[in-house]
Amino acid sequence: MSRLMQKAGFNVSYKKGHHIALQRKEPFTTLIIPDNQTLDSGTVDALLDDACISDEEFKKLLQRK
Repeated sequence: MSRLMQKAGFNVSYKKGHHIALQRKEPFTTLIIPDNQTLDSGTVDALLDDACISDEEFKKLLQRK
């Protein structure tokens, strides 16, 4: 998930324990993402909502290499 968010313009701010903090400057947003192989669908939905990423944009980011 952190790689996907980096494609969306977020940068890793820090990593502590099993969490990664990501920040984006425009619009300013900070996300704390669990550093797990899998995330619950509710967690993914909440992160996308906090990042203001639509379902369509999410699908496009998944297709990018």
